[in-house]
Amino acid sequence: MRKLAITLVALMLMSLFAVGAATANNDDYVDELEIRGPVWDFTLTIEEVDAPNNNTTLKTFGDWRDLKIDSDTFNTSANFNVSGELFSGTELDAAQVENNVTNMTLVADAQNFAGFWYDIDDGLSSETLTLYVNKTSGDRTLDDDDSDVLVYESNVQGVNATFEFNGNVYQYPKIGFLAEEYVPVESDGPLVEYDGQGVFGDVDKLSRLLMDTDDSWTLRVGETLDLEDGYAIEPQQIDVEGDKVWLELTKDGEYVDDEIIDVSDSNDTTWFYDQTVLDEDDVVTLAISVDQVFQGTVDSLVVIEGVWQIADDGLEIETDDTFGNMAIESTSDAQIIMELDSSITLRHDTTRNVMEDLKFRMADDSDVLRFYLMQEVTEPGIHEVRGTVVDLEKDGGYYQDAVSWTATGFDVPDLEEGVAPEGFSFAGFYYDLDDNLHSEMLTIVEVERSLSDTSASDNPGIEYYSQPQIVESTFDFDGEERYYPKIGFLAEEYVPVSDELLTTEEAELEGTSVDKLSKLLMDTDDSWTLRVGQTLDLEDGYAITPQQIDVDGDKVWLELTKDGEYVDDQIIEVGDESTWFYDQTVLDEEDVTTLAIDVDQVFQGTVDSLVVIEGAWQIADDGMELETDDAFGKMVVESADDNIVMTLDTSLTLRADSTQHLMGDIYFRVSDYSDFETDARFYPFVERTVGEPVEPVEEEPVASFTANPTSGAAPLEVAFTDQSEYAVDYSWDFGDGETSTEASPTHTYEEIGTYTVTLTVSNEIGEDTAETTISVTEEEILPPVAAFDAQPLEGEVPLTVTFTDQSENAVAYEWDFGDGTTSTDATPTHTYEEAGEYTVTLTVENELGETDTAQTTITATEPEPTPGFEAIFAIAGILAVAFLARRYRK
Repeated sequence: MRKLAITLVALMLMSLFAVGAATANNDDYVDELEIRGPVWDFTLTIEEVDAPNNNTTLKTFGDWRDLKIDSDTFNTSANFNVSGELFSGTELDAAQVENNVTNMTLVADAQNFAGFWYDIDDGLSSETLTLYVNKTSGDRTLDDDDSDVLVYESNVQGVNATFEFNGNVYQYPKIGFLAEEYVPVESDGPLVEYDGQGVFGDVDKLSRLLMDTDDSWTLRVGETLDLEDGYAIEPQQIDVEGDKVWLELTKDGEYVDDEIIDVSDSNDTTWFYDQTVLDEDDVVTLAISVDQVFQGTVDSLVVIEGVWQIADDGLEIETDDTFGNMAIESTSDAQIIMELDSSITLRHDTTRNVMEDLKFRMADDSDVLRFYLMQEVTEPGIHEVRGTVVDLEKDGGYYQDAVSWTATGFDVPDLEEGVAPEGFSFAGFYYDLDDNLHSEMLTIVEVERSLSDTSASDNPGIEYYSQPQIVESTFDFDGEERYYPKIGFLAEEYVPVSDELLTTEEAELEGTSVDKLSKLLMDTDDSWTLRVGQTLDLEDGYAITPQQIDVDGDKVWLELTKDGEYVDDQIIEVGDESTWFYDQTVLDEEDVTTLAIDVDQVFQGTVDSLVVIEGAWQIADDGMELETDDAFGKMVVESADDNIVMTLDTSLTLRADSTQHLMGDIYFRVSDYSDFETDARFYPFVERTVGEPVEPVEEEPVASFTANPTSGAAPLEVAFTDQSEYAVDYSWDFGDGETSTEASPTHTYEEIGTYTVTLTVSNEIGEDTAETTISVTEEEILPPVAAFDAQPLEGEVPLTVTFTDQSENAVAYEWDFGDGTTSTDATPTHTYEEAGEYTVTLTVENELGETDTAQTTITATEPEPTPGFEAIFAIAGILAVAFLARRYRK
């Protein structure tokens, strides 16, 4: 699904950024993948003698702890058992029974969380994250004072290499850490020939597992086989007898080592390349096996089969090292233990980091405590999203009666058919956390190796159900709550087509038929600011362009296009009815709303004419029609009326060491078992591709980004927008121990402080970095406002003026009196000695270094001559004349 890449504008009148096109995308890849873990929903079923099956919810951990205390205090003669857990009620005739949380302990492991490493063939896994509800002290807070309230454990497992090098079984220690696969580093290891004893390495030094495969490649002499981390193997020559090959190992194009391999000796056809890793000597980082060598008259060929590789660098772990909000407690006995180091508050409608890419996501519902663990995947590549594992070896065939998967492992709302899921979840299915809604259930009716189709048995081997759910749109169009039906189908989100979409009456959607489905493309309350003539790209080639704004500034003329061609236009007046509901005919259904766009503001300025669009909802203008007997993979539609029911149409065999396609993007992966009934393992999965293929670039990258805001009170959420050039890979260091590999991440600072944020971008040519500073304060620091009073504003020199500061939110002052003199006093006094007109400037600064200025003008004049001096001079002159005249007469 494509994502909008439109610059968000916080203050329309202060700043305006160019609107970009939507990020190039299609159904084949996503820009970011969320792998969902178990949903922890604190919902209770209260069963009483007189009022059975009442439901209630718990808002906090405290509610749950109080219930547990009460339930331990009282007994009841009536026994009620849900999901295997019984809690007695506070009255003798009532029982309160938990519906999801088990023994006050929330556990995520490889069985129910696809983010953790899992080896299906050997049933091996490492990681467990446990939340002990009874150890919490807050209502929605995991307090770091109770560090053992959240505990992460990972244990080393001895794993057989996929390929048998030199014809022998080789084993190495493997551990999942932070939802990634690592190998403990040790001298003269870690890949060793299996001796029946097993291998267990120290876990304080870890290297990423890069390759473990029995794949085969045929190379001509001079051709290169690219490995991982820049390494490559190239056959240089083959001897004339055709049984030896000279191999060269390079990294980033530079020579590393070479080796001659003789295939005539089947016990020595593997090159084990070792080096020093994390100060450990003789660490095998690469094993590569040569299967065949061919010296022909035209071509010289080498067949390489089997490669094992770890990184030549890694991770050193010590006690008290922090990863996100967790800290290392111990690294002994081939085990890593981490406990909570920084408090985590599970506020509704938030996502909180646990460690690295593992996070808690909370429902947007303050009346219920519901959340799940998730892994946020941005690393390009193909990623598997699996469901809960059916392990017949572990469970002794317990699940041979039936097994069902839903999005949460619990019943689909309003679905009254099929077999209850009993905790088996599948993160590939659609799930709405806020409203706790999901649609799909996949059932193996009877767990057997060979699953029969309906033509061969009255009991189909596999059933699939999907129940539509009525959901509320994210944005309230025209200021009203809007509803539409939504259904998951083949692990994708669809909307049943009708002329009642986005209705204000939820009841109008009950009983909507699901035989016509359109893909849900957008449901967002995001906001975009556009100039007249700029285009907002939607999905499926659609776009909205504001053409004109009326002179009164309260109406906008919008034009809708598809693939650049005119579709329709509408004049929207900002007010109570500011939404354009665009409808068309879809799958022969008329008046189907396929697009809703809401106009929030219109601004007609002297320079710019601006429109703010907030809220968009869109479905495809085409879709699929479902009819009885329509086939999807090996499944066939039985009915598509009030819900969708499909059954197995072609028999399916869960063969050992196989991948079996079921329907759409859904497959089963089956272990390499010897006896299905006693040691088989299998699970459903979908594959999702992250990241669009990147064309090679020949320019060095230039790192650049913006941060908004750069200061504020904790918790402070900062949006970082990438503006780099020629960047392929991104590495963010947020300065608080958290990192990201997204292009434009959002990060929340929980603690007070000043943080240096560093973005490092790279491509095949090189790398570059950029930095900025984020200031997080205890209280919000407001921008400074400069203001002052000056008395007098004019007068004769020497003129003494008193300046009185009237600024707000200022902590530093800089006065420029306009005559070359300055002051840093808040309220200074200054004397002007020479006549003239002076511009006085006050610059104030707040605690964050933000500034503001204010100015005024002071006029200093020359003094007027002293009154009466002219008369005195005149009299003196007359007297002088008289005196001379009298003397002359004498």
